[in-house]
This record gives sequence, C-alpha cells and structure tokens, in this order.
Amino acid sequence: MKRSAGLKRSSLEQNRAWQQRSKPLKRGTGPKAKPKRLSAAERAAHRHFQSAVLAYPCYLLGRREGHVCEGRKDPHHLLPARAIRQHFMGRDEAELLAVLYAPAIGCPLCRRAHDLVEAGIERIWWEELTPECIELATSVGMEGRLRLACPERPRSERRRMLGRGCPECAGTVVGEVCGDCGAVFACG
Repeated sequence: MKRSAGLKRSSLEQNRAWQQRSKPLKRGTGPKAKPKRLSAAERAAHRHFQSAVLAYPCYLLGRREGHVCEGRKDPHHLLPARAIRQHFMGRDEAELLAVLYAPAIGCPLCRRAHDLVEAGIERIWWEELTPECIELATSVGMEGRLRLACPERPRSERRRMLGRGCPECAGTVVGEVCGDCGAVFACG
C-alpha cells in the first residue's frame, strides 16, 4: 500500500513494523560461539571434583520427604561457579581452581533435584551446609554469596521439622535436640 509523504502510519502498521523488527532469531542463525577450552589443570581439577562429590548419594535423598531420585547424579556447586569466577578474576589460576573445584562446596544431586535447585523451586538451606563449606566460603570472602545461594530455613519450615525425625540420622527429635545424634535445631 502506497502512502503519500504527508500521511502518518496507523498504529496497526506501526505495530506490525515493530513486530517484524523484534522477531527473535531462530536458533542456529547467529554466529556460533566457540566452546571455551579448559586448561589441562582445570580439566584435572574438574575430574577430581566430580569423582569426590559423586561418591555420595543424592543430597536431597532422606533430607526431603518424598524425594525420589531420577536420572544420573550431577555435582552441584553450592557457591555458583560464575560468582567464584567473577570474584577471582585477575588472580592466579591455581587460586581460582582451588576454590572452584573444592569438594567442600559441592553436593551430589540427581538430575531431577539439580533441575529443581537450579530453577529455585527446591532449596539447599544454610542449616544443611557442612562446616567445611562455610569455612571455605568465609576464608575467601564469599560467605555473603553463599548465604544468598543457601538461605536460612524460614521459621515456619523449622517449626514443621519438630514433629519429624532428625534429617541427619532419622532419629527422634525431642524439643530442639535429636535424641540419637545430638544435632541441635533452632526452632524459635
């Protein structure tokens, strides 16, 4: 349709023109990103991290009521790998690898649990972290980032735990202490 120079475009024509410009690119049409090549030291550290973390069963098995494992196990970084890389940017590669692939900040998750944790549907709570994980994060100045990734369990969730068995050993919780292993639960 031809328009004269003095006429404005209708809002419908403007909307169609905008839609044509803002269509997303189809996959595979843009420039290909080259896969990042890992150094030999990083490949070795990653293999060690995987074997050390995957030696244990799924982290949520026995800690979450009704959790059934599905799929293969994956090692999960409790401190996000991207945050660690940003924190150590410009430092020695050995320092970065020592923290990035430290087994203390990893936990094994089945594929289903990993997807749930990554999507934010399921959480790994601060109270469930090992002291080694917290010590490592504190020593490199990333405890705040770890608290973001693994927040404290809400009070309503803590109160609900009192009627159940201990998540550590499945023993009987009496008050705020497990009668079998002595684990303490702050449920105030």
